This record gives sequence, C-alpha cells and structure tokens, in this order.
Amino acid sequence: MSAYIASKHAVIGLTKSASGDVARFGLRVNAICPGPVDTRMMRSLEAQRNPEDPDAVIAANRAAIPSGRYATAEEVANLAIYLCSDLAGSITGTQMVIDGGRTGSAGSGVGLKPR
Repeated sequence: MSAYIASKHAVIGLTKSASGDVARFGLRVNAICPGPVDTRMMRSLEAQRNPEDPDAVIAANRAAIPSGRYATAEEVANLAIYLCSDLAGSITGTQMVIDGGRTGSAGSGVGLKPR
C-alpha cells in the first residue's frame, strides 16, 4: 500500500511542478483524483474482496462515502471537460478530488458500523 500511496503523491508533485514549467506557454496541468467510480472494474474488485457476498463490500464502501454512492464515469469525464474548457482558464497546478466527500470527511468512516 505504501508504494501505491507514494505514487499518488508523486502525481500531485509532478502536477504542481509541470504546471509551473509550462504556464508561460499557455498550458495548464491539473490532476483528477477520483475515488471509487461505478465501473466494471469496481465490481471486479468487490467480487475479489468477498466472492461470496460482493454486495456486502459495496454496502461497506458506500457507507464510507458521505454522498452514499460511487462517482460515475460521466461525472469524472465532466470534470475533465470542465478543466479543458475556458471556464477553468486560470486553474492549473492543482488536484481535483471527485469522491463524494470521502476525502473531506478525513476518513471518519461516516456511516460505518463499529466492529
């Protein structure tokens, strides 16, 4: 898990560094950081975690997200479209998290039942 987390922090660092390097050329660099997204890959991961009851994994994951649901691929795509648009003309060097409030809740386990 440490290597995974380090790679995510590397993306954020490279985003900040690259944005400064290319801003004078009119280029913007941002990172989209999605949490769980409702895709076939998520279904596969849930089934791997608990082959007998993947729905229990889904319920636990959703309980940890303040919005109570996964993001959709369309929502992630809409963020990319926004960042590429003139509406985001001054946004560069930042990371945009799209996770239904999971990061903002500081891992508090909103909705999780105690063990």
